[in-house]
Amino acid sequence: MANNKTGLNYYNVDTDRYMDIRIRRLVKNHGCRGLAVYDYLLCEVYRVQGCFAVWDESTPFNVAEYLGLKESNVSEIVRYCGAVGLFDKELLSRGIITSASIQRRYLEMCSRAKRRIIHIPEICRIVPEQSDIIPEQSQIIPEVCGKRKKERNISTTTTAREDSDNSEDSVKDISPTPEKGCAEKAPPAPLPDGTVEYVPIAEVAAWMKAQTQWIEALCMNNHLDPEFVTRKIDEFAAHCADNGETAKEKRDCMRHFNNWLRKIRQPAPDVVVRSRCTTGGSRHPSATFDNNQHYEKF
Repeated sequence: MANNKTGLNYYNVDTDRYMDIRIRRLVKNHGCRGLAVYDYLLCEVYRVQGCFAVWDESTPFNVAEYLGLKESNVSEIVRYCGAVGLFDKELLSRGIITSASIQRRYLEMCSRAKRRIIHIPEICRIVPEQSDIIPEQSQIIPEVCGKRKKERNISTTTTAREDSDNSEDSVKDISPTPEKGCAEKAPPAPLPDGTVEYVPIAEVAAWMKAQTQWIEALCMNNHLDPEFVTRKIDEFAAHCADNGETAKEKRDCMRHFNNWLRKIRQPAPDVVVRSRCTTGGSRHPSATFDNNQHYEKF
């Protein structure tokens, strides 16, 4: 049935994929045939099971027949894909074609398609189980401080926050606000397998200061002084630590800092009114703060 479909009708492809050293090695050693075999198997992975494909005796025959190659050449190319890391080498030796990037992309696509059931078999699972959580699903959130437990559907809240944020990769905090006098729960730990690039919260300030290109663009677009931005980066890192964060994703560092800086520089309402009256309708400098700093390329 359509609702129970496991595979995908299409999948996303990174535009810089040919800059990947693994792809470059594949093309260098096996030419365009190697790339064709790799692309064919990716389509089979996403089309049938969504997150993996079975590598058995019939698979190299199917690929070879379609591309007009020898089965031995197909097997050699697939083994090389496992050697350079395009496929998981250990799982490939057990007859399973998959990788961490394949499974992450599968989960992202299913989430965007609003599938309520996403399952990666335990035998081939690489990414952590936390990635299976879909924001659109309803969750049961208990009320604390002795109040009566209730079931609260937070899918509407999540959707509203997603609509208000133009960033596709933004992190949604849908946890309930702790009641006064109640202890806050510790935030979830960052993913331990390195599949997503996280920066420990103690190193966030140093890492952001090292992104000189981003800082220069931020100062140029908003007429800011680099020393001012450097000081605010330290304050931002302290703000994140005070909020109990243990780590931040690299791309989120830029986006969250932009939003935080825009909020703290937002003028009071009476200041805006006086500014408009005395300057003939000119806007306060912070009202033109450019929040689109192209942080995704970092």
